[in-house]
Order: sequence, then structure tokens, then C-alpha cells
Amino acid sequence: MKPHDDIVSTPHDLKSSAPAGAVAGTAHVGGAGGGAAPAGPGRGWAFYALFVLVLLLGCFLRLWRLGHQSYWCDEAATITRISGDFHAVINTLQGQGFTPGWYMLLWSWVWLLEHVLNVHGAAAFEPAVLRLPGALFGCLTLPLMYLLARQFTDRKVSLVVLLLAAVNPFLVYYSRDLKMYPAVICFTLANMVCFLLWQRRDLSKKQRAAAAVGWLFTAILMTGVQSIAWFVVGSELLWLLCRRRYRWWDMPLFVLGMAAAAVLPIWWYTHKTNWVTAFEHHHGGLGWTSWYMHCTVRDFVSIPSEQLFGFLYPIWPPTDHIIGWFGVPGDFRRHLATRSLAWVAHTEVIIIFAAGIILLAGFIPWPRRHRRCEAQCIGRVGRWWHLALWIGLAYLISLLSGLPPSNPLSIFPHRVIWEPRYTCFVAPALTLWLGLALVRLPWRALRGLLILAVVLAMLASSLTNQLTYRWMPWHAVFTTARKYAPTGPAGRQTIIAATGFCLDPWNDLQIDYNVRPWLGRPPNPHWHRKVPWLYIAWNRQINTWKAFIQTAASKPVMHSIVIADVHPDVRTGFFTTAHISALLGPKWRLAGESKFNWYYAWRFYLFQPWRVRVWNRVPMPPAPPGHGKLTKSRK
Repeated sequence: MKPHDDIVSTPHDLKSSAPAGAVAGTAHVGGAGGGAAPAGPGRGWAFYALFVLVLLLGCFLRLWRLGHQSYWCDEAATITRISGDFHAVINTLQGQGFTPGWYMLLWSWVWLLEHVLNVHGAAAFEPAVLRLPGALFGCLTLPLMYLLARQFTDRKVSLVVLLLAAVNPFLVYYSRDLKMYPAVICFTLANMVCFLLWQRRDLSKKQRAAAAVGWLFTAILMTGVQSIAWFVVGSELLWLLCRRRYRWWDMPLFVLGMAAAAVLPIWWYTHKTNWVTAFEHHHGGLGWTSWYMHCTVRDFVSIPSEQLFGFLYPIWPPTDHIIGWFGVPGDFRRHLATRSLAWVAHTEVIIIFAAGIILLAGFIPWPRRHRRCEAQCIGRVGRWWHLALWIGLAYLISLLSGLPPSNPLSIFPHRVIWEPRYTCFVAPALTLWLGLALVRLPWRALRGLLILAVVLAMLASSLTNQLTYRWMPWHAVFTTARKYAPTGPAGRQTIIAATGFCLDPWNDLQIDYNVRPWLGRPPNPHWHRKVPWLYIAWNRQINTWKAFIQTAASKPVMHSIVIADVHPDVRTGFFTTAHISALLGPKWRLAGESKFNWYYAWRFYLFQPWRVRVWNRVPMPPAPPGHGKLTKSRK
């Protein structure tokens, strides 16, 4: 069917256009899922068993070891924004570019924990607890993904799409993140499903009306959570405009729905935040995006690569730009043998090119297989060109926004939006496209082998969230500190930790932004938690770092010093155990150490080895008997 054809075929069209015997073997159009099919292999207990197993697999990947990754800087900033009362949250967001929906939802979750479930203090802000709403949205995404696929194809193919969505590392990763992206993806899928059901002609008026109300409700939710969701509304508008025949009232209703969804964002950006003014005068909070300017073809390919397989296009050996973004020491390139996995980079290149070939092969009308695939799509409301518009609009805007500022086609010369997470709503469309392309390939053995290979590649990438450290591993630092540091009076510990990583050991701003959400020290007066038991300070400059350690060691209140450095593969210099032990003096002894690797989030063929060592103060020997009396008699 051509792009300008009607979005739904009539029963007469189905019988006349389908190959012989195809109509009899396909599902009867009807119901939210596309209709009831006669009993067969796809309708028996095996199908439902596989369906439940795939759902359980997807939920497992999203919930297992949810607190394994430490908070990264954006999550720390999110916690800071929701750490006050209602009015404090609103005031905090006034200088930001976010709509308030997601932050109010997280604030409500914390309020529920503290005032209803009686979970107070640091327990309410543990990563596994605070990330739970996002993980639940990620789990809800799975059945919605199946419903969306059912608008394009039959149950068996939809099950393949569901399997790909369950193990998609991009969807898994952002289901385990504290930002608003899992909610955006979930509401986007619900909105797309409601929109496609609304456009169907085989449903009753009540069913279409219910779908229209669902579309409006989900449109308000997704645009209230993040403004990037307006790309989805734009794609749906293009869908309506590209139809050859449509009901005359669809467009007015759609425009009214867009206006209703725009009320909250317009009010927010014009009355409650100064983001528009700051954006126009180049004073927004996205100065770091200048690092993304002058994006290359490889950078642009990184968007679908990350959204399907969870990694950016690998560049080997790493450039200065990548190393600078990674935030590693200047000697990183001299130690690539112990800080990189070249074979992983080469394998990722092969996966990217193979996936590109599969995506394009879906357009080829393979003999026999093409007829069967067309039969699977009979009566379905979704078409290939829907996915092309869904993906193409976002990628086109991303491409134009990533052009150099001097280029006349650059639409955001001082801001870029092409980072993959900013177009997170495209990941479900790419996953659906990949699933449809896989099942359209000829030869059953080839299809099965490629589906298995794609699933295993996605699953391996997804498991890096649970089995490796993809952000600065403060978890491991704290675990080592708790393991070796002695417990002080009343169960409290006085520990000072230092790591040769950031710039200034006495800079509270650095600590607020990256670590204090873990520690509980209040970054603003509205913080809920108590004084921490651990203090982190950082430095890259050896002299300041040395002075900091000596100052900490000289304080009698300090019982332990935890040093986390990023030079365990360097066997000489300041960071060796012998050198630091000599610096601390005889009053301190090494209690234990741990080593682990920090893999860069989206380029985990690069990793930074970390080492955590704990020095404890040597307890003073007890005073000899009679020492106190002798002192008293002399006095």
C-alpha cells in the first residue's frame, strides 16, 4: 500500500488485494489488538507462555540490581530539584528547561515514602528506591510495545517485536535512570496506540471515542513530562496529512487536542520559568552541548546505534574528544593496553553495519516471503511509512541542529538536541522497524539465526547495566569503606575519602553536584536527610591532593582514610601504596583494598581502572597500670 493510501483497508479491498488463501488464514479485524484469530499455533497456550516469559525477562532486566549503578550527575541534579517542599520544587525548576510533570511525580513518590509508608531519611533516597517509578514505567512499556506492534502485524511477529523491546539495552538503561525518559517513552507508546486505534474504521463509535480520549490524555501526560514529546505529536499530524481519505472531523479534533495539550507547557514557559528568555540570549543551562557541535556522519549513526544496541559508534583508537568527554587522566592514551578492549570496538562496528543492512533489507519484496508478510499486515492500521515519518522527523531536526553554527541550515546554532536520549521516543519505532525487517527476510533458517544473534547482542549489552559499572562507581567506594573502616562510638563512622579525579578537594559545589545525594549532606536548606558518615573530596593536582591527605591524617577525629584513585595500573609515582603509607606516617596502617573497572556508559570498550584503599588509625596502646595515680600524686 502506498503512503498516500487510506490508513485502513475496507473488507472488499482485503479480499481483492490479498493473495489466494491469505484472508482465510489471517486475523479478523476487530478489537483493540487487531481482532480475534482462529485457533492455531499463535493462539495456543505456547504463545501465551512465551508472551509471559518475554514480559518477565524484560521486567527482570529492568528491576534486577536496580541500585547497582551509582547516581550520575544528572540524577544528582534531579534529586536536588525534588529535595524540598512543593513550592521549593517549583522554584528550583524556574531556571530549568523542563516541564514540571516528572519532577512532581518523583516528589510525590518521596512524599508517599516518607509520610505514608514511613520510609524516612536516606532510605527514601536510595537508588533502588528512588529509581523504582522509572523502572515500573519501563515494565509498562513492554505490553504497550506489543499493542503497538499489533497495529502493524500479526501476533507472532508482534511477539518478536516484544522480545526485541524486552532486551533493548537503550530501553533497559533508561528504565533504570532517574530522569524522565522512561515516562516519556511509556506515554509516547500509549499515545501512539490510542491514535492508531482512533483512526480505525472497523471499531465502533464508542471504541473510537474512547481511543480519542486516551490519545488526548496521554498527549497531555507526555508533553507535561518532557517537551521533546511534541515531536510525536508532529509525526501524528503528518500521518493525518498524508492520508488520501479521512473523516472530516479528524483534523479539527486533532488540532483541539494539540491545543489542550499545549496549555500547560505554554503557561509554564511563559509564566513560571525564564528558560525562553535565557535560551534566546544564549544563557541557558546547556553550555556543555558545545562539545557536540560539528557532528560527523559517525556521530549521527551513533543515534540509532545507541537506541538499538546501547553503544555509540566506536572510534578506535579513541580521540582527544572522547577522552575529554570520558573525564579520564591525561595519561589515558599511554595505557590503552590496560584500559581498553579493542575487540569490543571492532565487534560493535560489525553489529552496526549488520543491523543497517537488516533495516534496509526490510524494504526488499522477497519472493513468496513478501506475499506472506503482506498477508500478515492485512487489516492493520499501521504502515511502514508511519515509522518512516516517526523516525525521520526527529532525525531530520537532530541533523539540522547538529550542524556547525556557521551553516545556514543550522536551526539551533547555539544548542544541539541530537544526543540519543533527547530522541528517546524514537527507540520504540526503531525496535519495531527492526522486528518487522527481520521477519521479512527470506529463508526460515536465516531469519531464526539473525533474530537469535540480534537478541543475544542486545541482551549482552543490556546486562552491562547489572554486571559492570557504567558511571563513577561510588557504590564500590562506599562498600569498601564499610568493609574495612572501623565503627566508631554509637555505631557512627568518621571517614574521609579522597580520589585523584576532580579539580578541587575543598569545592563544595563539586560535592553537591555529584556525590552528596549519596551522602545526605544538604545541598539546599530543604534537604530531608541527616549528617552523613562519609565525606568525599577530589583533586587532580598532586600537591593539593598531598596537602589534603596530610591535613586529614592530622585530625584526631578521623579514624579512617579512604583513598580512591584511578591509577592502579601505574606501578610508580605518588599513588603507590608505599608512598601514601609513608606520607601518612606510623599512626596509620593499610586495612584493605579493592579494584574494579569503570566502563564508559556508551563506549564500554573503554574503561578506567579504579582502586579503593582504606587506612585505619592505629589504636593507642592502653595506659600502664597506675599511670593515672602517679600523675595525680605528682600534681
